[in-house]
Amino acid sequence: TLFRSNEETPMAGQWFEQFHVGQVFEHEIRRTVTETDLVNFISCTGMLELLFTNEIYRQTESAIKGRLVPGALVFSMAEGLCIGGTIQGTGMAFLGMDLEIKGPTFAGDTIRVDIE
Repeated sequence: TLFRSNEETPMAGQWFEQFHVGQVFEHEIRRTVTETDLVNFISCTGMLELLFTNEIYRQTESAIKGRLVPGALVFSMAEGLCIGGTIQGTGMAFLGMDLEIKGPTFAGDTIRVDIE
C-alpha cells in the first residue's frame, strides 16, 4: 500500500495536495561522500575528467588540491536523501529543480539537503 503522510509512517512521503509553495523540508539525514562513491560514480558514468581520475595531474596541475567529486554525484546523492519524507511511497516523480553549485565537494565531505 502507499503511505499517505509522514504522520502515519516514518519516512513516508506526502501527496501532491499536501505540498504548498514556500514549504521547507530540512532533512536530518546526512551522507558522507566517500572515495568508493567517487570511484563507482565515475566508473558507472564514464565521467573520466582528469580532476577525478588522475591523482598526479590533480596534485601538479590543478588549483584544486582535494579529492574533488563531480557535482552530478553530489546531486544524485542529494536526490536520494530527499526521497524519504518527501516522495517515498507516493508515486510522485522528481520533475525539476534550480541548481546552483556554490563550491566544490570533496571525498570526505558530508552533505544534507533542504528543499523549498
